[in-house]
Parts: sequence; structure tokens; C-alpha cells
Amino acid sequence: MNITDMWDPVVNKPDGMTTHKFKTALKRNISYIHAPSLGPPKGNVIFGTGYGDSYLFHYETIKRFQEMGYTVWAFDWSGQGLSERYNTPDPDIVEDNSIPNHIMDLKDFTNKVVRQDNSDPVIYASHSMGGHIGMHVLKQSPKLFDSAVFITPLLDLDTHLAPRKTIKTLTQWGIRLGLKNKQIPSLENTFRKLTGQAANDNAGQYTSSRNNMRSLTLEYLRNQTPEAAVKLPTYGWLSNIFMSAEQMHKQNWFQTIQTPVLFITAGRDGIVDNTPTFKAAKEMPNATHRHYHIAEHAIFSASDDLYNSMWQTVDSYLSALNANSHFEKKRGEKKDFCPKCPNL
Repeated sequence: MNITDMWDPVVNKPDGMTTHKFKTALKRNISYIHAPSLGPPKGNVIFGTGYGDSYLFHYETIKRFQEMGYTVWAFDWSGQGLSERYNTPDPDIVEDNSIPNHIMDLKDFTNKVVRQDNSDPVIYASHSMGGHIGMHVLKQSPKLFDSAVFITPLLDLDTHLAPRKTIKTLTQWGIRLGLKNKQIPSLENTFRKLTGQAANDNAGQYTSSRNNMRSLTLEYLRNQTPEAAVKLPTYGWLSNIFMSAEQMHKQNWFQTIQTPVLFITAGRDGIVDNTPTFKAAKEMPNATHRHYHIAEHAIFSASDDLYNSMWQTVDSYLSALNANSHFEKKRGEKKDFCPKCPNL
């Protein structure tokens, strides 16, 4: 791919962006960026990425928040991206107990880096696994964030081809057989080997579109940055995410979360089970929900029509909250753009 053909907003660094290191309370070094707002400041956005992701691939996201008037902070989760790796002997394997560590790190980073000597509002924005972590933080530390934006949040995994209980049991047996730090084969690939059929409509959702320069450029950048990559989830990691998700399955778990939250979900999401997100949007007293029927999990790689629509939704939501006495709690409208999906 010729560099002159790449999508500039994805490639070029945000204005004023600087990179830093922070040692968490767990004595782990994480890499983070700081990018000042463009224009009159409205507050701070902390952006949390998904599994195996990095802020390197979210420059366009950072710029969008800057243009809205927010100072942006983004860090790579411990053991992933450009942050220090800790799993031995293979640093590219994500630790099985990483979720509780990430929860502690997010709270630590917010208190010691972003909120230190800073009284402006703090919004937590996230994608995929970052939403899973953020939801637990909202539950554990209800006053830490003034608002949150969860984009295709991984509150639970879509197990595709088999009941969740079956996959969980297989995962537990894998751990008993000493496979805790072994990668789990793709369910789609396993299904193809057994049946010779395509697994589901979303099997190729991370394959870049030949007509989408944003997607092509992100694919190219990821291929050129192997130092930021990690391997597929392990049996131990999957077991850990199942246990973490099951906490949210408890009755009335979401009802006590008062923080204003915008949920954006994708109708063609082949990674995330949207069921708990629909439940959260219905039960949380200050939740707003926008569902994009044609969107896939990798919504940050979407074509312009969908991508810009998503950002218009985020901008409108934050502008409405900002106009309402700096994030005063406000019951948001829940609107379903997908007539085939459950009523909210």
C-alpha cells in the first residue's frame, strides 16, 4: 500500500499529542497519550480500547474528541499494545487474570493522572473489552466518571455456534488439561474443519473493505506494527471473561448504576452478545441507547456514512449533557434502530 493512498486522519498524529509512561498501583508500566482539546475545553475523555488493540490505531477517534472540545487521554492496557508485557515465557499471551488488573489500573490512572489537580468533567469512552472494564468501574466507583460512552461494549461474548454453557465447560476442561495459557482456536475455523461450512455471517467482519480507505489503512498499520499485537485469547483468559461477565448477569446488577451512559451497539456484531447491553440500557436509570442494525463490531473501521453517523450520535449526546449543568444526571432516550431486535 502506498503511503500517499492512506487515510490521513488515521495516520497523522493528533495535534499536540504527547506520549508518557505511568506506573500503576500494581507496579506495572503502561503507555499512554495526552492530546489537548481544540478550542474552548469542555472536559476530559479517557479512551479505553478493546482486546489486543492500541491507541496507535485510534488517532481518528482522538481527533474527533479533540474537535468536540475534550482533552483526550488514552492508554494501552497492561500486557497489551505498547504497555509493558508481563506474561512469561510468552509476552504476547495476555494473562488469564487481566480483567481485574485492568479494572484496578483504570481507577488508578483516572485518579492519579487525569483527576489530579483537575476538576473538569471526566468521560470514559471505550470500545469492546474497554466497555467491560468500564462497566465494572462504574459499579465499583460510582463517582469516578461524570459520564461514559460504550461503543459495541463486550459485556459478554457471542459464542456463535454452541450454547454459552457448552463453551464455558469446554474452557474449564481445557484449563484442567493444562491449557490455561494456550490459545483457543477460532470457533469459526473449528466449525469449518468439522463441517466444511461457513460459520456465520460475521466470520470476516475484520476483513477490510476494498472500497473503504479507513479500513484499508488500519489494516496496513496493524500489519506494520507487530510490537503492539498480542495473540488470540487463551483458555484462561476466556474463563476469566466468562466469570467477570456473570457478575453482570445477577438480578438488578445494572439498576444501581446512576452514571449517565450512552450505549452504541451493532446489529451484525459477531464478537459481542448484545443481550446484556440491551438489559443494561433498559435498567440503568440514566442510559441512552443507539443501535445500528448494519454495523459490525469493528465500527471504528466503518465506511464514512456509518462512521460519521456514530460520531454525530456521540457529539449530540455529550453536547446535551454538557448543556445540562455539566453532566447533571439526565434520563436518556432509548431508541432502537433495529426492528428485528428485542424491544428496549
